[in-house]
Amino acid sequence: QSDPLLANFKLTLAFNGVGTTGNTDWTSLPTAGVANDDLTSNVQNYQKYFHWISHTYDHPNSLNGLHKSDPGGDPDTPQVDSIDLEILTNQYVATGAGQNLDPDPRDTVSPLHLTDFNPANLVTPGVTGLNDTLVPTYLVQDGIRYVVTDTSVIGQANNGPNPSPNVGIVNGYAPSLYEVPRHPNDIFFNAVNWADDQAEFSCIYNNPVQLPYSTFTAPQILDYVSSGFLTNMLMGDMDPQMFHQNNLHNYDGQGHSLLSDAYDQTFTKYERLYKLPVVSPTLDQLGQNMQNRNAYNLSTATASLTGLSGSNLTISITVPATASVPSAIIPITGLNSVGTETYGGQHISHVQVSRGQTIILPVL
Repeated sequence: QSDPLLANFKLTLAFNGVGTTGNTDWTSLPTAGVANDDLTSNVQNYQKYFHWISHTYDHPNSLNGLHKSDPGGDPDTPQVDSIDLEILTNQYVATGAGQNLDPDPRDTVSPLHLTDFNPANLVTPGVTGLNDTLVPTYLVQDGIRYVVTDTSVIGQANNGPNPSPNVGIVNGYAPSLYEVPRHPNDIFFNAVNWADDQAEFSCIYNNPVQLPYSTFTAPQILDYVSSGFLTNMLMGDMDPQMFHQNNLHNYDGQGHSLLSDAYDQTFTKYERLYKLPVVSPTLDQLGQNMQNRNAYNLSTATASLTGLSGSNLTISITVPATASVPSAIIPITGLNSVGTETYGGQHISHVQVSRGQTIILPVL
C-alpha cells in the first residue's frame, strides 16, 4: 500500500467466528484456549488492513432447510443449528452486536471489535440458502441485505451471473436481499501453492482435454489468471473475485501466497497501462452501486449540453414520465456539483432525478 495507486486497495476477508473460540475441534491446534491461537490473539494488530464480512458462524455445509431460531428438526447432525445462530453469533464475534447463541460450553465466544465490518453483508456457505423458499426471508430478518452469487452457475434461480453488466440479482423470495455476482477463477479452493494449483488446473482442463489450457504450467496459469483480472478492471467490471483461505498460505516463508502473487502480477500489468488509483468497495457499496446502475438503465435518462464551452454552459438531464422506476441517480463525468466524486483528478457527479423531471445544472 506504499504505492499511491494501491493505497486504497483492501482485501475482504470472510470469516467464521467459531474459529476464534479456542476450541481445538475448529482451530486444529494442539492446545485449547484463545491464548494459544496467535492468529486470534493478535487480531488487533492486523484487522484494520482488511474489510471483514460474515461467512456464518461455523460454516454449515448448507443453509438450505435451516429454521430461523428453532434448532429442532434442522437437517444437520447434531440438530443444534439455525439461521439465527449462524448470523447473529457471527455478528456478536465481529463487533459485540448480534447475539451469542453458541450452545457449546467448550467455546469461548468473545467480540473481536472489528472496525471495518458491516452486519448487512454475508457470504453464504457454498452460495447456499438463496434459493430456499424461507431462508432468504430469515436472513433479511437478521439484518442481511447483500450476499454473493457465483457467475459460473447457469440456469439456477437466485444464483449466477449478472443479468446485465454491473447489475446484480434481486432475490426472488426476499426482494430486500440483493445478490452481487462474484467471479470464480483458476486459483482453486484446495491449493496452497503453485504445484497444488497446477495439479488441479491440469485435472480440470484434461478431463476432457481443453487446449491450450491442458498444457499450462504454473507460470502460465498465473499469467492467465492475472490477465483475466486485468481485463475485468479495464472493463470497469464491479464483480468481486472469489478466493479461499488456503490461497493465503505463505507457501515459501517469504510472504508469498497464491492470492498475493495473482494481485502482484495483476497490478504490475495494470500500472503499465493506467495511472488511476485502484479502489476496493465493500460488498454493500458494490450492491448499492449495482442497484443504482439498474435504476439508471431503467430510467432511460437523456441529457444534453446547451451553451458555449466556458460561457454559460449547462447540462439538462431528463427522466421521462414513462420510466419504469420512480427515480434514478444519473452519473455525469466531468460535472462538478455539490457532493461530486473526484477520481483520478476527474469530477463525477451523481444527480438524482425523479420520473418526469428535468434538472438543469451549470457545467463548472
